Amino acid sequence: SSDLDDLAGVLRELDDVRIVVVIEGPNRTDELQLFFDTDVAGDWKTYVQPSKGQTQCIGIAVRTDGGDFADPPFEPFDTGAISAFDAFTFDSDSDGIDETYRFERRPLYVKINLASGAEFRVLGLHLKSKGIFAAYEWSKWWQIADANRRKLLAQATQLRVRFIDPYLRAAATSDIPLLVCGDINDGP
Repeated sequence: SSDLDDLAGVLRELDDVRIVVVIEGPNRTDELQLFFDTDVAGDWKTYVQPSKGQTQCIGIAVRTDGGDFADPPFEPFDTGAISAFDAFTFDSDSDGIDETYRFERRPLYVKINLASGAEFRVLGLHLKSKGIFAAYEWSKWWQIADANRRKLLAQATQLRVRFIDPYLRAAATSDIPLLVCGDINDGP
């Protein structure tokens, strides 16, 4: 498809890219691996974090032919087994009643192993879009827009309070850099 050709073209232009986090990618690792094997220069190892019921997931590709990474170049954590990414409650409208939220796409969380022996972690995210992609009567549109913003706030707060803050405080991870990236949907 032309989207795949466009993406492959961008990656060819960025010749020195070593790590790519893919948002809204395929839902199977072998599909992502096939794309990097056939359309992108170099040797790559890929992983897709499964998300139940989703056709688009978050994945990672690491270029392994430059000598930058150890073997294996990364070790994925199954975020399906990390409670911070499970369904959660949050009072997003300050009415004293907790609403239930979830992450539609499970975050991607991997340990990157550098050839030097150092490591860092990557947390790839795709938070709730504020976009409304259908026509509605004006008051209904605002109701949906407000609900989307509340969900985005709840997801971002959950990540900060239940994952990032504990990560930064824990003795086992406090000295390991954490790169948080993806489609945070925090624009206007």
